[in-house]
Order: sequence, then structure tokens, then C-alpha cells
Amino acid sequence: MTSTPLSIAIFQAIRETLISGKEIPETLDAHDLGVVFQPSLSQLRITLLEAGQPRLRSGGRRATFPATLQAVCKRLRQRPRFSEFDPSDPMRCRILLEIVVQEREADLAKMAETETFGPHRYEPGITGLKASLEGKSHYYLPTDAVFLGHRNLKSTLRSIARALKLTGETLAEHPIDFHLVESRAFVTYEQNVLFLYRGLPPPPPLNRETLERLLDASGRWMRDHMREDGRFLYYYNLANDSEKDHFHPKNPSYYNIVRHSGGVFGLLRFYEWCEDPSYLEAAKNALIFVEEQCRSHDTPWGEGRYVFYNRKGKLGGTGLALTALALYRKLSKDTRFDELMTGMARHIISRILPDGEMIGFFIHPRFHGGGPIENPTRKEQAKLFSFYYPGEALLGLAFFVQEGFADPELAATIREKARLTLDFIIKIRPKRYPELYSSLPSDAWLMQAIEAWHDDPEMRNKAWNRFVYSDAQKMIDHMYQPGETPYPDYAGTFRTHFGAIGNHQGNRGEGLVAAYHLAKKTGERRQANKFHKALMLLASSLPQTSVTPESCYPYPNPEKCIGSIRFKSNQKWVQVDSAQHTACFYARLLPLLKK
Repeated sequence: MTSTPLSIAIFQAIRETLISGKEIPETLDAHDLGVVFQPSLSQLRITLLEAGQPRLRSGGRRATFPATLQAVCKRLRQRPRFSEFDPSDPMRCRILLEIVVQEREADLAKMAETETFGPHRYEPGITGLKASLEGKSHYYLPTDAVFLGHRNLKSTLRSIARALKLTGETLAEHPIDFHLVESRAFVTYEQNVLFLYRGLPPPPPLNRETLERLLDASGRWMRDHMREDGRFLYYYNLANDSEKDHFHPKNPSYYNIVRHSGGVFGLLRFYEWCEDPSYLEAAKNALIFVEEQCRSHDTPWGEGRYVFYNRKGKLGGTGLALTALALYRKLSKDTRFDELMTGMARHIISRILPDGEMIGFFIHPRFHGGGPIENPTRKEQAKLFSFYYPGEALLGLAFFVQEGFADPELAATIREKARLTLDFIIKIRPKRYPELYSSLPSDAWLMQAIEAWHDDPEMRNKAWNRFVYSDAQKMIDHMYQPGETPYPDYAGTFRTHFGAIGNHQGNRGEGLVAAYHLAKKTGERRQANKFHKALMLLASSLPQTSVTPESCYPYPNPEKCIGSIRFKSNQKWVQVDSAQHTACFYARLLPLLKK
């Protein structure tokens, strides 16, 4: 639903009433918003939103739509903080209007037990709850999930308990009457009115222009928020304008070096796309930061170099750094990091055991007294296991060899070791670590590595290709299709099992697009067409994770969040890799879309 003159007139009347206190015209009709106003049901809430200010809201219900608007606006004008807002400026003050349109009895036990689509389902952003206790009702409306970043019933119930100031272990201890509610929500954007679905404006149609706009915004967000020392804005909480990582409460300045190198890889993909030299310069600064974290050790092939950060030497930290360094060298022709790349390649192949397994860590504070892990036991290998690190390392080795940065002797050794590792991953790893596999594959780095190695005639293997196609097919099998659920925005999202909340995931998109390109290279047209269809579906859904000027309304600092990308649509925090994965997916997808 898009703006209409009548819907715009309703919001203009709200603004005028907020500005001057004038009466809401009796002629205003909720039908102009596509809503049937019901005096016994249609709880209405108005929220004022302005950069730098906590939201200001009020709600209520009267006999008519105009009377309800009048009463709610009056309450807002009486709030002590109302003077901090400027409703006369639509470019500055946005107005959110939400109206309850449906209500039905809720059975908390059934809601908590089921993940099926049906009348008892609690769906974040689509359904809310009305909690009635001792004659008073509290509304948790669907858009509250967006403001608070809630993605499950447990978080919602905790929020309701706080609002009702309840004590006790569970809400079941209190005589609360619950009802599931659904609403219609609208928010202003400049002079227009946007219809919201799950608290977000509907995504734009999939085309090249849309993806280029989103790609440009995410690239600028990554680049423009970098620190002088080359680090990225690693974590940002959109809802409270904070950079304190809630995953590491004891270390609010936590930084992850693996994701740092992934961010560099993203900057280089942006440069490939737009050839803006500022991205290349930003990537160089970020790689200098990586260089400063490196240590040396002896390997059978000469000095090895590895990334050491947070008291750990991760295989993925060095592997993804090599990936970024090799791509930077290819694009810039800058030889500054050549010796570092060679040392990293030596280190990576030194971490490959005789059976092909890659050891996940060279240094870990809980193993071998924090010293080098040279000959781990099988039990230690399992504890040091990582799905993602081998793929990141293999991708770095592929780039390093194929761009001619390795001398012939080292290149031959790398190929030999890479074959050994890939055979281990395909044939042995599933049997050795079956309990660590999930039904929904997630190793997109490995899929990209196998595709990259295929460009080397000495590194082509049908079994490896079949692995990529198999994982891609499993991803597709776990992707919601159009019309498969009551919620249209589920189409193109991934699920662990049917009925689970759908997740938008650009990182898996990188794996799918690698499978597509591999199928094209091998001439397997049927596979390529199947993957292409899935890619288009995924690309249609992913824009819901992008923070745009239209969708940033819940957040207090729009300038800092526009262009960022969430891993999940109504998640309230972002990380550098959530932008990097999706943007890299877009960058490789763009050539497949018509100009």
C-alpha cells in the first residue's frame, strides 16, 4: 500500500493538531488507511520519532476514529517531553500511527509449544499481545518488536512483565487475560506516508538499480565509520546508539579479527564494482592493521606468518586475511604485503595434518599453555574444530596461487595440501564430526573456495563440485517459497525446519552464488538455472535487512545506521560482517541482472 492523498491528509491533520491543538476534522475516516475502525477493538497509538530523542508515544480508544486521534494527540501535547519534538517539520519529526484491527484469545501454553502456522502462533512484528490484569490492559503492539528487537515470545513476555511491574518466576502465576492482536501501521517519510509490514516498509522491486543503491549505501557505511587505525565499526546497536557488543558484556570494546578481514574483503568487492579509490585506500589501512597483529614461526617451507589477536591464533583469522591480501594485491598492484602473503600461505599449509584435517587454532589460551599447538590429540582437534576456518583458508590459498603470487615450488605444495584438505572435508569430516552438522548448510566460504579453485585446471574435481551443488540444494530445500506461509515476507528466507521463523541471510547467498557460477563454468545448465531462480528469490527478500532512510524510523541516530545491514529483519543490532556478507552477495549478483 502506497501513499494516497487521503492517507496523507490524515497525517497532515495529526500534525496540525499536534502543532496548534486544533480539532481533528470529523470527516476523517480510517477507511482511507484501509482500516475499519471498531470502537470496542481499535486501540490506536501515535508515536513521535526524531533523531536524538527517545520516542514519545501515547494511545487510546474512543467512540470514533477522529475522537480517538484527538484524545491521543491531546495526551501527547501534555507530555513533559513534547517540547523536544517539532511536528511542524515533516523532514525532522516522523509520525507512526498503529491501529489494532484484530483480537483473539491467546493460549500461552499453545503459543509456547507450537512452531506451526495457525491461530495460536505468535509472529514477531505481525502479532502483538494485549495483557489485561485487574481491569487494566497493556498493549504490546506488533511494531514494539521492531523497536525492541524482539524475535521470540519469551522476549515479548519479559517486556510485558516489566511494563506491568510484575514479580514472580512466570506470568502464569498472575491472573492475566491474554489476547493476540494484529494491527495496521503507518509512518511518515518526508511528505509521504508509508504502509508498514512487520514494522518495515515493503522492500523495493528487485532490479539492478535497487541493488546498486543498497550496495552503495552499505559500502559507504562500512568505509565512513572506520577508525583511524584501520578498524571497522564492528558492532552497533541501532536501538540505543551504542557500540557495546552485547555478546561480550565483560569486554565492551571487543573486536573480532576474522570479521575484520571479512570487512576488508567487502571493501575490495565494492572497489571492484565502482572503482572508487577511497575503498582501495580504506582496505589498505585495514590491512596494515592486520599486518601489525602478525607473528612469525618456522615452517618446513620458510618463515610462516599468522594473525594473533585476543590471545588467539585462528586459522580463519589468517585464512581470511590472506584472501583479502591477495585480492588487494590483484586490484592495486601494490607489492607492500607480498612477503606477508607468502608467510601466511606457509603458515596455513603447516596447519594441515597428514589426513587433511586443518587445525582450527595455532594459539589458544586454553590449550598447550597458550603456546603453539603442534600435535593436537584427536580430542583436542575436535575442540579446536571450526566449520568456517578451512573454507576461509582454502579461499585465501586459491587466490594466492591463481594470481601468481606464489613461486612454482610453493604453489605446487599448496595445491597438493589443498587437494588433501578438500578430500578430507568431503569424505572424512562428515563421519568424524557428524554431531556438528546441521540440516541447513552454512559453509559458504568453502563453497566459494571450491568455485575459486576450479579456475585452476590442476584443481578440478567432480566430487568437490557435487559437494557445492549438494549444499546449495539443501539451502534451497530450507528456503521458504512464495505462498508457502501466511507471511509473504518469508519468501526467500531460510529456516532450520518448516514452521521456524524465516531468516534473511546474505552469507548463505554467497554460497548459492558460488554454486551458480561453478555450474556455469562446468556447463551444467540445469543446475545453474535452478540456482539462478533461488538467487533471485533470495535477492528479493534481502533488502528487508537494509537500514534505509525510509526504514530507519525506530532508531535515535539515523545518520549512523543508514546503510548498515542486519542479519535478521527486525534485529536491533548490526556487525561489520552482516554488511559485508550481504554486500558481497549483491556485488556478485549484479552482473546477472539486466541494466
